[in-house]
Amino acid sequence: MRRFDKDGAKDGAFTRMNVYCLKIIPRCSAVRKSARSIIVALTIIFAAWISPLAYAEHSRYIVQFRQVVKASGISIMSEATALGIPPAQIVGSIPGDRLIAARLSDQQLAELKGRSEVELIEPDHLVSVQYTPNDPFLSSLYGLIGSKGIQATNAWDTTKGDPDAIVAVIDTGIDYNHPDLVNNIWTNGGETPSNGIDDDGNGYVDDYYGYDFANEDGDPFDDHGHGTHVSGTVAASGDNAIGVVGVAWHSRVLAIKTIGASGVGAYFDIIQGIDYLIKLKQSGVPIVCINLSLGGLEFSKTLQRAFRKADENDILVVAAAGNSSENADKEPQYPAAFNFSNIISVAATGSEGTLAPFSNFGRKSVDVGAPGVDILSTNLLASINAPYIERSGTSMASPHVAGIAALIAAINPELTARQIRTSILTTVTAAATLAGITTTGGIVNAEAALADAAPKVRMLEVYGRVSRGSDRVRGVRVRARSVDGSGGTHSSRSRTDGSFAVRGLLAGSYLITASKVGTRFKKRSVTRSVTSDVKQDFQVRR
Repeated sequence: MRRFDKDGAKDGAFTRMNVYCLKIIPRCSAVRKSARSIIVALTIIFAAWISPLAYAEHSRYIVQFRQVVKASGISIMSEATALGIPPAQIVGSIPGDRLIAARLSDQQLAELKGRSEVELIEPDHLVSVQYTPNDPFLSSLYGLIGSKGIQATNAWDTTKGDPDAIVAVIDTGIDYNHPDLVNNIWTNGGETPSNGIDDDGNGYVDDYYGYDFANEDGDPFDDHGHGTHVSGTVAASGDNAIGVVGVAWHSRVLAIKTIGASGVGAYFDIIQGIDYLIKLKQSGVPIVCINLSLGGLEFSKTLQRAFRKADENDILVVAAAGNSSENADKEPQYPAAFNFSNIISVAATGSEGTLAPFSNFGRKSVDVGAPGVDILSTNLLASINAPYIERSGTSMASPHVAGIAALIAAINPELTARQIRTSILTTVTAAATLAGITTTGGIVNAEAALADAAPKVRMLEVYGRVSRGSDRVRGVRVRARSVDGSGGTHSSRSRTDGSFAVRGLLAGSYLITASKVGTRFKKRSVTRSVTSDVKQDFQVRR
């Protein structure tokens, strides 16, 4: 059933029916299990009646070829053809990872499983967007400025983001013409849009705004609305007298389209998107994190490998926990459920700071909560509704966290993805309804996360010993005085063993002196440049 409660705005009434049915069934009873079985059956029947193409069983598979040395000039497509997969059945490939996605008959599938050239073959599982839509109406952005929100206004006193802190949005694309997004859209400076040429030679034609892996072209324009809404929460422009404001409203979003107008996509398209982003980062594009407001129900080794590669390339992944009111420890959803140190799984909370009724949870597998109910954000300009719309779901919660990651990267670009994750997860605002059902028990706090992640001014020290021959001299005052006065004066006295440590120094030039009544030193003072901890010994005259 969970596949069908996240389909999109066009089936919104049906979506809400599923959520409400789950809410009135006891969590831990045979009654709930029986009722759920009935609902699942009805859901499948009704969903098939509404949109048979969207939910039909598909024959797409991901094929992983073994990593072996091949003769020069033999392509992955040629290998696939040699194994009996015609080019017309191949829907995508990642040559560097020796992966293809292809439509296969049962006979082809059976034959490939017996071939030594094939390492593994698995279904190309479906993913879907993760919101429970509502009708649009104006509302305050409680998720940003409310008492139960992420405390963004205080964080903005520190930073409002930076164009070099980019959030990649793997979703339904982005309406890059939206006036609240147009100034914060990443564009490929090496590519000329719509000229049909791969100008920068990266293997992707016309990837000026990113790439559309759902349709295999260079235009990731949103024809659904979900990705545009998510992007507005991350980085809608602020202080421009129109619309809404995003969490990191001086940062940029990068469009990766893996889901089309139906709201349903495939694992392989996500794998291709991650591969594309890794190549961009390796080429110097400052990608901080990926927002994934989508999910699938089936485990995949090839998808898991893709997220391991994101971890190895220092890219944070912020993923929606899912909208099925499920314990994700028992009913995992991917990619949120992958156990990597660069992934944050996000549950949804409402304006009162309580867990949303539709949100998944999990003491081990869901990390943190963020506002995800009635979130106002950008919508498709061509929509019959409005250029701004309210939506609910863990899809709306996840971009709040991705925005915080962008704020952190703006103030401290030296931090790794794991360090950003730590700052976010160790500074939450405690929430009673999240205690025991998420790993942190709280709602993300942008202000506290920035304070934790801010570059710390390290206090330096001068240390050493005062001696006369082999004897140690106690009671000597050692003073470090800043030459230009900016670092002040600091001092200490040598202990019984003659040791001293003058602490609390900022980097700079210091005059270091040693003095004790009735004692003469071979060298009483010295000027030293202190850019790290330094040792300075003093010798007493005989």
